[in-house]
Parts: sequence; structure tokens; C-alpha cells
Amino acid sequence: MTATIDRLLSLPEVFTLADLRRIGLEGSTAHTFLQRAHARIFPVGPRAAAYFNLIKDPAGPINRTLEAARKLYPSAVLGGAAVWHAAGWTTQIPTQHDVMVLSRRSTKTIFGVNLLPRNQAWYRMQSLAGNIVPDHQSAFGIATLKPMAALLDVRLFRDSWVPDLDDLDMDEHQAARSSGGKENAP
Repeated sequence: MTATIDRLLSLPEVFTLADLRRIGLEGSTAHTFLQRAHARIFPVGPRAAAYFNLIKDPAGPINRTLEAARKLYPSAVLGGAAVWHAAGWTTQIPTQHDVMVLSRRSTKTIFGVNLLPRNQAWYRMQSLAGNIVPDHQSAFGIATLKPMAALLDVRLFRDSWVPDLDDLDMDEHQAARSSGGKENAP
């Protein structure tokens, strides 16, 4: 059991099978390790091949879901209600995080994350418009859409919760921009 704990201590708070290969565990050896460590790890999602390391962070499944999304999907960009809540636009605390990821044929499920596929053109457009806050500058530790871009995104794609503008605490100029109106714009 000590060897299992030592190995877990050498792994990050969220680890994948690639991390196991880096410490010399592959195939059946990696499978055996995961079986022995089952009480000290928690899967990121069903068949996601990624785990929360409960030795390093016992609250990982609560605190590190966005880190898991970024680890499995390097293209991950946070949007939706979490962004609006952080900006003070809503008092509702989201139960799931909306994360945009580069479209793939299939995606892995991550507990607590709503994965929203986007194509390369979307990423280019958001980047050129300056709508993505890089992960090292984001309070979330993951690339994040600016609040207005997140609102326009859900209104365009309608693949996540779309709030009524009356439910958001925005100033008049922001509300006019989000509705496409010019009546309150300077």
C-alpha cells in the first residue's frame, strides 16, 4: 500500500493514463495500480481515463473539475453562468460549468461539466475579437470567455442555459449590446 501512496504523491492532483506512463506504469501494471488506488482516486467521468488524486486534494472532485476539463481538452474555454456569476451579473451559482471544446467525433463525459463543441472558426473569431481571457489570467485557471461573449455565445448556439436579459444585472449599455439594439448605445 505504501508504494501506491508514494506513486499517488508523485502524480498531479488530476492525472491521466499519460501521467501514469510518465512514471513507468503501462498496460496491466497501470490497471493494477488503479485497482489498488481505487479508494484514493475518483474518476473524472465515466470512461474518461482521468482521475482526481484524493491523496493530493481530497476535495478534487469539487474543486478541480475545470482543471480536469483543461487536462482532457487543451482547447477548453469556460463560458456560461459561471462567467456571469463571477462578473456579478447573476447571483445564481451554476451546478455545472459550460466548457467549449474543439469539436471531435466523440467527447468524454466529465462530471459537473457541460461540454459544448465548437469549430476552429469559432476559436479564431473569439480569439481575434479578444474575447478569450487566457488561463494564466483567468480567476478560474482555465481560458475563459468574457461575460458578454459568453452571453452572445449561448444566445447564438442555444446549447446551454439562456437567461432572460431581465435576470442579469448588466448596465444599460451592456444590455443593448447583448440584444443587438442601439437605443441605449452611445
